[in-house]
Amino acid sequence: TCHEAFPSRNALFRHFRETGCGGEAPRRVDRFVVLYGYLGTPFHGSQRNAAEDEATCPTVEGQLLAAIEATALSQPNVVAACAEVHSRTSRTDR
Repeated sequence: TCHEAFPSRNALFRHFRETGCGGEAPRRVDRFVVLYGYLGTPFHGSQRNAAEDEATCPTVEGQLLAAIEATALSQPNVVAACAEVHSRTSRTDR
């Protein structure tokens, strides 16, 4: 660790983001927005279940996140991947 002093938490986190602190190369973080539609017949809802339930009761969100992580990990030079949901909305028209 670099043992630098920072005037604020924002400055500290900016330092972490830009330098990786400790001489490491900064991590690359990609962010995406995904818009999708689906037919719900094979799924048990849209919002992800607990990991242990996802195998027997797959959800749209669970399957989509698993596919994103698997695709990311199949790319060269990718050693870790984590797909997260920060916001969701849905509408059912009949």
